[in-house]
Parts: sequence; structure tokens; C-alpha cells
Amino acid sequence: VIPNIRDTPFVDHSQGRTLHTALEESSVEGEIAVLQRAISPEAWGQQDQVTGLLAGIVERLIRCLNEVNGTTRDRIGELAIVDVGGRVGRLNPKQVVDPNSELARLFDAEDEVLPIGEFAREGPGTYIHELRGYGMLRNALTAVTITERVTNIADPTRSMKDREEKASRLLKLIDSYVRGTSLSTDVIAVLRNSAWIPIGQTFYRPSDCWDSRFSDAYLCDMVLPRIAFVIESSHLREYLDWTRMPLDVVKKQLRAVLDANPNRSNMSRMEDSDRVEALLKELASLFRDGRLSQDRIASVVEVLGDADWVPISRGQRVQARRSTLEQIYLGSKFHQVSASVIQVTGMQELLGLMGILKRPSLESLYSALQEISNELAEPGIVHHTRDSLIRGSISILEETCRSRDGPQFDIQQLFIPTELSTLALAPSVLFNDMRDSPLSPQPGLFFAHASLSPALAYTIGLRKISEEEFARYEDDIDSFQIGEDLTARIQGVLTEYAIDHSSNEWIANADDARARSFTFLIDEAKFGGKRVLGGLTEFHSGPALVIHNDGVFSEKDFQGLGNIGRGGKAGDMDSIGRFGLGALSFYHFTELPLVISGDHLLLLDPSQRYLPRSRADTRRTGIRISLSICAMRYPDQLKPLEGLFGFRAADGHYNGTIFRFPLRTASQAAESKLSKNSFSAVGASEVVNRFYAYASQSLFFTKSVDKVSAMRRDSEDLSLHSIWSVTASRKSFPDAPECSMPTTL
Repeated sequence: VIPNIRDTPFVDHSQGRTLHTALEESSVEGEIAVLQRAISPEAWGQQDQVTGLLAGIVERLIRCLNEVNGTTRDRIGELAIVDVGGRVGRLNPKQVVDPNSELARLFDAEDEVLPIGEFAREGPGTYIHELRGYGMLRNALTAVTITERVTNIADPTRSMKDREEKASRLLKLIDSYVRGTSLSTDVIAVLRNSAWIPIGQTFYRPSDCWDSRFSDAYLCDMVLPRIAFVIESSHLREYLDWTRMPLDVVKKQLRAVLDANPNRSNMSRMEDSDRVEALLKELASLFRDGRLSQDRIASVVEVLGDADWVPISRGQRVQARRSTLEQIYLGSKFHQVSASVIQVTGMQELLGLMGILKRPSLESLYSALQEISNELAEPGIVHHTRDSLIRGSISILEETCRSRDGPQFDIQQLFIPTELSTLALAPSVLFNDMRDSPLSPQPGLFFAHASLSPALAYTIGLRKISEEEFARYEDDIDSFQIGEDLTARIQGVLTEYAIDHSSNEWIANADDARARSFTFLIDEAKFGGKRVLGGLTEFHSGPALVIHNDGVFSEKDFQGLGNIGRGGKAGDMDSIGRFGLGALSFYHFTELPLVISGDHLLLLDPSQRYLPRSRADTRRTGIRISLSICAMRYPDQLKPLEGLFGFRAADGHYNGTIFRFPLRTASQAAESKLSKNSFSAVGASEVVNRFYAYASQSLFFTKSVDKVSAMRRDSEDLSLHSIWSVTASRKSFPDAPECSMPTTL
């Protein structure tokens, strides 16, 4: 093959001995040198000016690839020698795609990068075989190829066979390519902004779809189409912006799950719960990373609305207002957030910002009670369901009362379970603390359900049957109401004065009443009966400390006890000690002291917790009632004292004074505003035993009391047993100054 090189003649030096002799050996060029001349930039353009010449030169160039140096091969790789057809005609080998490579499957013949004709033939010794052997063909992705292919795939006006398949192959090739190669911002922009991701017969921008990574499935599978494989390269995920699920997608997925048909299969509902849990965990991850601001959290809450979005177990979700962060039993209306969710780091704080409280709000508690009321009103409700709802309502009421002193607490909104196994608003419900009473509620009123405890009824503020009955006869009762903070005063006195000194004060007060004898009684007897003042059976049936003296209260004494700090002995300079101290010291033992003297019975309730409310619905610190009326209307009230120290309820008058201090129980102590100390009969006996020494000394200073004793009443046969006794005798001396003191003990 003789190339066409301007101004360069070629002579076959083998023709003629004379010519061969005339030429120097250095002037004779072999085929390789001639071909190198032909492919020089100056000569190459002339090779297609002679018909058939170019094909011959190309054939010789390819056959000599193993004979030329690297520079020459590089030059050959730059020459447009490979037939690709179409408008282009020929391309240099570096522009031609190796038909055996994965890259070739991204192109059609119309793309004019695949070899045709002689160059398309495969096999040993073929053109394509030789070019491939020296790595002169395109067989791998480049940034240019990525840009060109993505652009063409995304262009619907451009003809392309098997577009979806080519796009899918391209995505996989890019996934492999970028694991060790970075892309420029221009290429990344093309990847993100072009609709080239194939799913079905549709092409999407990366922002509108996702891959099949398992951990992301429940975050988007209901709102984003997904390719059928996973992108492994972290770089490509970053380029496509597929590293973290966008918040907008999370919100759409949440909404889609919540809007799903509730009548779907159980398996679908289970999957929906798994989706919600996965979405919440993703939100918690965003929150931990500082990518979830208050505004963004608010936007999520807005999407959730009042839907059942809080998982409490697999397959079960409830509204936020019916869920809690703390474990708490409130029937079927409230549930703790699922443990698998709440244990995620940062989740509790996030859920708190999303409106889930540690414990239910008052508003949600009121709403739950209203729902239970409506459910109980439905016809045909089965027995066990009704019982469960009643139990749940009581639990909710107990939780509501935790906020009893809060500004939002409103008894008017409380629904209370009734004895009819329905719920009614609190103002129309009475607590039946006199179950043996023949009374029936007036029209429009209901008795509270038997499962409602007295403590809960008190905390709620329900009116009691005993209060209603008591109110009927309020005109026969004297009420005391102390305006000062009486409980604080009592607490101060109990702190300042030890319990062992109480006996001195009581004996002094008895001496002021001109009593001659003074007795302590540990009463272990138990009494039944419901007909007691205000239904206060808890103070009627248990052990008590009883104190007796044979003095009788004056009106001033009653007023002094009922109005501590005002009246009574305050102006009587002949009395021993500071007035009120003796009265206050017995609160070491009791919450509700009872006093019987003369014609009356007095009950004191300084914490305003136990005595019946007045007709005007106010609390009182004390009440006084005549013994005759008490015996007639509340006969069980006086049973514990019947026969003690000569007392007979039927007499309507008692010529002496009896104090009865029902011993403070552990439950009373826990809620007491006076003292947290509880007493048993044994504990009270120990204190009374210690009184012996003080009683002996007290008689040196009394004017009329000359005997102090202690006794115990047995709980079985009500028999009395002496514990100890101290007596004194007095003798006057004519010349001695006016004084008195015991001379014999």
C-alpha cells in the first residue's frame, strides 16, 4: 500500500540494480516508516483522496499494531478509522464502544458509536479483536458517557430502543463506577435534575423515587416508586440525595399509612404498624442529629392530626392524647408507648415535643370519661365489658385526682360511675357512705358505684349520703370554722412539744375544769354500725385512746375547743398553762378527736377533711350536737362509750368529760396535714406507760385532781384491766401561805 503524501514520490527500490546501488541504505524506508508518514497530521487527510487507499492503509495499520511503538499506536487510536455508519461514518477507536462490553448495551446503532461492517466481525485476527487486544476501544463508563446517556434517556423526543432496560443498566454501571471515582458538580446536577430513573415504563427524577434498600422500605414504599435493586455505592447515594429520607417523604408516608383502609387484612395492618414504628425511629434519628427543629416537628404533628399514630403494640395504635410515656394502668383508654419505640435514644424527648405526655392531661382524661359514659349508654353491652369500663373509669378518676389542686381541675366535668353501672356528672352523684340506710337518692341524683372508694370520693369532692342527711338537721348543729391556718399551728405545736408531755397538759386542763380524777384508757374494742355522724365509720370501729375526767365542760370550754385561740380559758387567769396547748397536743394521736361532756358531743376536724360539709357546701373545723339528738339520729356513734365511766347514751346528759381519740391509721397518716405518725394500740400503750412518771409529778401542781390512772379495754370480752394508778392526798397548814401540793403518792 502506497500512501498519498503531497510532494513525496515513492520508488520501489527493488526494481533495478542501478537504482538500488544509487540509493544509500538509510534512504530506504520499510512499511512501518511509510505508514507512520501516512498517519502524520500533515498526511492523514490525503489518504481518502484516492479510491480504496484508506481501506488498505487501515488494514495495514491494524495488522502492524504489534510492530509499532506505543507512540504510533496512540496515534492510530486517534484516527477516524472505524466504520460506525450514519452521519458520522468513522470514529477513532477510542470513541468506539467495544461491542462485547457492558457499555455497548447502553447504545443503539443509531447512536453511531458501535462498529459496523468489517469492524463488526468477531474472531481471532479480526479488526475488532486486534483493537480490543490493545485496549483501544471504549469499554467503561466515563463522566462524559454518564452525562450523554442520562441526557438521552431523559429526553422523550429522542428515539431509543429498550429505553427502560438501558436506563437500568446505566444506573447499575454508575453504581459500580463511582465507588472509586468522584463526579463533578456538573455531572451530579445532571443526575439529580433529569428524569432518567426507570421504574416500570416511567422515568423519574431521583427526588421522586428511591431504591430497594430494606431499611428504607417502610419509610417510603407507599408514596415513592422504587427501583428493583439496591444502590450500594455511598457516593452514588449521596449524588442522588438518597442518603437520608427527606422529611417531606416521611410526612407523606405517615399520612398514607394513617389514611389506609382500616378494613385491610391483618397482615397489612401489622405492616402499617411496622411502618409507623420505622418512621418514628427515623424522626428520632433526625432529632438526635439536630435536623428536626421545633417548626419541623410542628409540621409533622400537623400531618398526624388526631389520627391513631402512636404504636402501643404490634398492630395497635392510639391517638397521642390516649398514650403516655410512663407505664400506667387506666383501663382500655390509655396506653404506654410501645417499648420498642420508647427505648430508642432521644425518642422520649421527641414524643414529648410531639404532644405525648408522661401522664395524661386533664383534658384527655375528661374526654375518656365522656367516651366511657357514651359506651355504657349503648344498649346490649355485655356484662364483662361493662365491668371493665367501670373499672377503667375509676382508674381514670384516680389519675384525674392527681391534679385535684391544679387550676384546670373542674369537678363539673367529671363523670362518676353510678350504682346503675352508668356514668353521670359529679354534681348529680352522691357517695353512699351509709349503705344500711333506707335512704334513696332524690330524682336526678345517683348513688356512686360500690367500687368507688371513700378516699377517692373524698378526693373528688363528692357529696356523701351522710352529708345530705346531716344537712337536713343542720339547724340542730353548732358549726365551728377557724379562719386561721389551724393545721400549720398544730404542726408547730406537735413539733415543739414531745408526745410524752401531753399528759401534763391534759391533766392541767382537767384541773382547770375542777375535776378530781383523770383516767387514760387504751380501748382495743371494735364496734360496727353505719349510723354515725357524717358516715365516719373509719373513726368509729378501730382502737382509740380514751381520756376521762369527772369535770364538766362549760360553754366557754366548748367554745374554746371549737374556736382554738378565741374564748374559753383565755381570760381565766386562774387556769394552768397556755390555753389551747392541751387541745392541740392530742393531735399527736388522732385526726378527729371526739369530746362528750354535759349535754353535748363535740367533733373536731382541723384539716377540714372528714366532717360533713355544710348546706352551703363549705368545710368546717368542728361541730357540736346535743347528746339526745345524737343518740336518736346516730345511735352507733355513742356505742364505743356506752357503759364507760358511767356514760349512758339514753340519759342525754353526762356528768363528766370523755375524750375519744381514734388512733391515726397508716393510710390516714399518709394523707394527714397534721402528723405523719400512725399509732396502733400497742404503740399508744407504750406512750401511756411513759405517762406514769409525768402523772406522778403533775399531782404536785394540781388543785383538785388527786388521782390519775391508766386502763386497757380488751377487744374480745370488753373487760377492763388496770395498767397503773397514782393518787395524792392534801393537808392544809394554818400558817402556811396559800398553796397546795400532794403529800402522799
